[in-house]
Amino acid sequence: MGIIRKTIGTICMVIGMLIVPISIFVGYLMRNYAGFMILAFSGLILMAFGYFLYPSERARAFLEEFFHFDEDGNLQ
Repeated sequence: MGIIRKTIGTICMVIGMLIVPISIFVGYLMRNYAGFMILAFSGLILMAFGYFLYPSERARAFLEEFFHFDEDGNLQ
């Protein structure tokens, strides 16, 4: 279960990090600010989702206040 969670988290982070610069580029060139906002927001949501699915040390320290992790980093 942990490898699936980490894989989904990594994929979400990568897709989100690709969407944000693309949305800035599209919004700047096309002057389509509504499209820019929708793409940027969806990219940021994917990045946040991936960040909490595959927690780094800072995210894990933050999340340990609310959740319990085992040694492998899986939620209990």
